[in-house]
Amino acid sequence: MALWWLPVGDLPTVDEAKKRLQYLNYFGDSDYAFSFNNQYFTQRMFEKSNFMLNLAI
Repeated sequence: MALWWLPVGDLPTVDEAKKRLQYLNYFGDSDYAFSFNNQYFTQRMFEKSNFMLNLAI
């Protein structure tokens, strides 16, 4: 499973998901694609989501 950030309202395509998953499998977690397997990126994800939430308020 690959995760990545999307702008509000965007829906990913199947092709985009395949590319992100392939990238994740080859290079590992990054800002382009990440998983919950890496604690560093999981922490960054929550920090980024809190920052984005604060901007929206």
